[in-house]
Amino acid sequence: MGWCPQKQIDFFQEKKNGSIMHCTSLNLNTSGKNNGSIEQMDVPLYFFDWRNGAIILVLFISYFFASITAHINGTPLSYLVTILIMVTSLILLFLSYHYRLSINSEKLLINTPLLLLIQIPKSQIKSIENIENIIYKQKHNWVNIVFILSILFITIFQFHSLYRQIAISKSLEDAVMGAPMATFIISIYIIIFYRHSYCSYYPRAIRIESGNELITLCPRTEFEFNKLMEELKR
Repeated sequence: MGWCPQKQIDFFQEKKNGSIMHCTSLNLNTSGKNNGSIEQMDVPLYFFDWRNGAIILVLFISYFFASITAHINGTPLSYLVTILIMVTSLILLFLSYHYRLSINSEKLLINTPLLLLIQIPKSQIKSIENIENIIYKQKHNWVNIVFILSILFITIFQFHSLYRQIAISKSLEDAVMGAPMATFIISIYIIIFYRHSYCSYYPRAIRIESGNELITLCPRTEFEFNKLMEELKR
């Protein structure tokens, strides 16, 4: 367990090449170091998961009926159910942005926070493309500014509407439902902006076509990008 000159040489060679490897989001097991497989990489990605879509649709329908019931009956239980649906929707929306990717010699595996694992055999992958990360480009122009101003406008508008609603009606029921509703709408915009920023760290992205599905990976560093491209094409 002494000093190793070779390790020091390797360190200076990596530093000289100017590559900073952020390995906190990339977990390679012992066997993975030999065969190059990736395990549980926390990489932002886009794809349509019909299971999430079905859950969101059920939550929307449930919220619609719960809010009508709360408005008609005005019982504590109806208010509580409506608020719980709002909170559940926000948690699901936030978690739906955090998938973990694993790649081995045979499959591409997408680990979802709540649902079952998605497995895509490499033999079914039609194409792997190096594309421009549009979100990275938007982050550095007026689109990002418009997004921030929209959040500020929605926040001011919601709190102003809430104040007028409570001041005019002076009803406890309006305050009980108005405050969570305003918070719910503002939170949706904030989570969407978070997703927008979460996927905008690197100018290149990887688009994978498999069957009828398009999956876009948004690596956050050059090291992650190169590692993903290498393993996907292996």
